[in-house]
Amino acid sequence: MWVATPDSGLVCGVLEKGILKKTITINKLLQSPIRNIQSIFIENPESIWLATNNGIHALNTQNWSVRHLDHFDGLANDDVRSLVVRNDSLWAATSAGVSLFALKPNYPITSFPAYITMLRYRVDENTVAFDLLDSLPAGKNEIVLPSNAALIEISFAGLDYRRKGTPYFECETMEALLPFKWWTKENLTNWLLNKFVEKKQVTKIFKNYLDFGVNLTPGRYHIQIVAIGSDGQQRSLPDNCFFILPPKWYQTIWISLLIWFAIAYAIFKLYQANVKLREMAIAVAQSRLVALQAQINPHFIGNTVNAVQRFFYPPNPVGSSTYTATFTRLLRRTLNFSEQSFIPFEEEISYNIDYMELAKQRLGDDKFCYEIIGDDAIPSRLPFPALFLQPILENATIHGVVKGGVSRVQISFYIINDRLYCSISDNGPGIDATVRNKISSGSRKSRGMELLQKKAATLNELYELGLIVSFEDLSNKKEVFNGTRVTVSFLIGHSMNSEARQAKINKITQMSIQPLLNKDLNETT
Repeated sequence: MWVATPDSGLVCGVLEKGILKKTITINKLLQSPIRNIQSIFIENPESIWLATNNGIHALNTQNWSVRHLDHFDGLANDDVRSLVVRNDSLWAATSAGVSLFALKPNYPITSFPAYITMLRYRVDENTVAFDLLDSLPAGKNEIVLPSNAALIEISFAGLDYRRKGTPYFECETMEALLPFKWWTKENLTNWLLNKFVEKKQVTKIFKNYLDFGVNLTPGRYHIQIVAIGSDGQQRSLPDNCFFILPPKWYQTIWISLLIWFAIAYAIFKLYQANVKLREMAIAVAQSRLVALQAQINPHFIGNTVNAVQRFFYPPNPVGSSTYTATFTRLLRRTLNFSEQSFIPFEEEISYNIDYMELAKQRLGDDKFCYEIIGDDAIPSRLPFPALFLQPILENATIHGVVKGGVSRVQISFYIINDRLYCSISDNGPGIDATVRNKISSGSRKSRGMELLQKKAATLNELYELGLIVSFEDLSNKKEVFNGTRVTVSFLIGHSMNSEARQAKINKITQMSIQPLLNKDLNETT
C-alpha cells in the first residue's frame, strides 16, 4: 500500500492478511526527499509516478533512483495536480493546463551552434568593439589589434531549448608564432619549446564572456568555444576567433638583436683599440729596450776606454796591447748582442768571462780575482737576458774594489723552483758607503743601475719574465766581509718561451711602425 503524506512524503505500508504490519518512509531511502505529493500513479510495481508542485518524479523501486521532469523538459507548469501514463506517453494536469510528454521521443538529439559574438578591447581611454557575427569583411577571419590594446575580452552565446539546465562553455586558447616582422623572444621561445605547434590551454567558463586580463602577452591567438550541456556532453558545434596582438616596437626580437649587435660591435671595437694600444705598447717597449741597451753600451765603453790610460803611465805596451785586443773582442760581441733581447747562457758566460778578464788586466793579477760557480749546472742553450749582468759586474769592478787589498768578485748560479738565480758578490765598501762617498765628493750620480732596473721592467713587460734584481749591503748583515751582493732571478719557463714571444713582438713592431715609416716616406716624396 502506497500513501502520500504532506510532511513525510511517500510512505509504503506492508499489509499481511489485511493488517498493517510495517511502514517505510521512502524519503529516507532517497538522496533528495520528495515533498508536496499531490497524486500517485503506479505504472507497475517497479515504477511509481508522483505529481508534485515541483514537477513530476518517476521513482524506480528497484534501486530507488529518481527521474525528475519539469518545465525545462516541456511541461506547461511545474505545479502538477494529477498524471496518467499510457504506454510511452505521460499526461499531466498542471495549473497551466494539460501537458503531453513523450517518455521515449522519436526525434534525434541534435547539436546547436555556439557563437563568438563580440571582441572588445580598450585603447587609451576608449573601448573598441568588433561584432564578429556581421562586421568582419568577407574572407577575413583574423583581426590585428593595436599593440597598446588592453583588457581584451570576447563574448559568446549558445542555447539548447531541448535540454534541461544551463550549459557552460569550454574555451580552448591556442597561441601560435607571430608573423616574422613581429617575432618576440618569448613568443619564439614558446614556439620552439612546443616543438613548432600551437601552445594550448583549455578553460571551463560558466559565464558568457572571457577576459584576458590587463596585459596580454603579444602573440597570435586562436580561440575556440564549445558549449557543454548539463549532462557533461558537448552539445554545440565549435566557433572560432583569430586575432593578433602585435608587440610594441621595442619588444620585438629585432630590437633586442640590434641592441646586442651594437653592444657586441662596441666591445669588438674596444677590443680592437685595446689590441692596438697593446701592440703600440709592445712596440714602444721593444724600442725602449733597444734604447736602454744603447745607453748602457756607451757607459760601458766609456769606463773601459778610460782604463786604457793606466797603461800609458808608466808605458806598458804589452799590457796595453793585450787589453786593447780583449776590449776589441768584447766590443765586437757587445755590438752583436745589443740587438738581441736574449742570448744562450753559454754566450752570456763567455762574455762575462771576457769582461772579468778585462777588469783583471786593468786592476792587476795581484789586486783582483774572480770565480764563477754553478754555471756547469745550467743548460748551455737556456735563453738568458742579453748583457744583463755586465752593468752589475762593472759596478763590482769599479765601485767594489778594495783599496790596499785584493778585490774579489764571486758569480754564483743556481736553480730553485723553476727560477734561475745569479748572485754577484764583491768585497768592496758596500752600497751605503759608496753612496756616501759619492755625495761627499760631489761625484756624478751613476746611471748604470738605474738603466738596469728600467731594462728589467721592460723585459718583464714584454716577456712576463718575472725578472727581479735585488741589492744587499753585506756590511749591514754583520758578515765577515764587507761588500755588496746583487741577486738576479727570473722564470726559466718564460725564458724558454722568449723566442716565440720575440717573433710575435717583431711582427707587432713591424706592423705598428711600418705604416708610420711609409707615411713619412710618402710625405718626403
